[in-house]
Amino acid sequence: MKKAVFFDIDGTIWDSKFVIPDTVEKALRKLKENGVYSFICTGRSKSNLWDDRLLALPFDGIVAGCGTYIELDGKVLYEKQMEQDEIMEIREFLAELDMPVLFEGKEYMYADMDEFVGDKYLEYINRSAGHVLLPIRGNENKYDINKMSAATKNHDHTPIVEKFGERVDVVAHAEPVIEILPKGFSKASGIKHVCELLGIDRENTYAFGDGANDMEMIDYVGCGVAMGNGTDELKEIADFVTDEVENHGIYNGLLRLNLI
Repeated sequence: MKKAVFFDIDGTIWDSKFVIPDTVEKALRKLKENGVYSFICTGRSKSNLWDDRLLALPFDGIVAGCGTYIELDGKVLYEKQMEQDEIMEIREFLAELDMPVLFEGKEYMYADMDEFVGDKYLEYINRSAGHVLLPIRGNENKYDINKMSAATKNHDHTPIVEKFGERVDVVAHAEPVIEILPKGFSKASGIKHVCELLGIDRENTYAFGDGANDMEMIDYVGCGVAMGNGTDELKEIADFVTDEVENHGIYNGLLRLNLI
């Protein structure tokens, strides 16, 4: 009987200071010993998974970009790219709304850093992973991306939904940030695709998450687990709530599920 566990990154694998509890690696190795697949399942694009500590963890595969990119044992199984004309149309509209945007793909991310002055997250990426961060201006019609992220004004993303809602999905986060995805894609759609590719029954899937873009994933799998530091909305739909990241939420949750 094949089983698989899917893990969000931010607020799940590591905390707000990017600290990974030592029990995470221990838990993943026990899953592997027990023949259970483990996947990163993240809204981040593949190019945004550059941290050596994260990549060193013994995951079997990655579902990135909210289901737009899937790999197993380092081999790409599936990828959905956004079309160039659609990218430029959305980019121009976001510029009119004065919303800085980050393009996210398999190999590279694209952003014009002058639009993100004072943004600690983008400045951190630029310092730490500048080799995968290219400018938007000057690379027109060359973008190889799966999704976008944009900073909103006063949490208002209504104009984007009204104009592009029939063609893309928009996920709003607690902070003034949105994700713009190809229509029909989510972490849940990525998990569904993995199950189809590997022959895993839905009831034998598990997921750990903490935030807004984990809602569909936690609801879709056979057993959804919310981190103790997760949002109240996620906890309401989860099958159970484990401990906070720093209190070994992953390890303790997997013990409760009898997977390790």
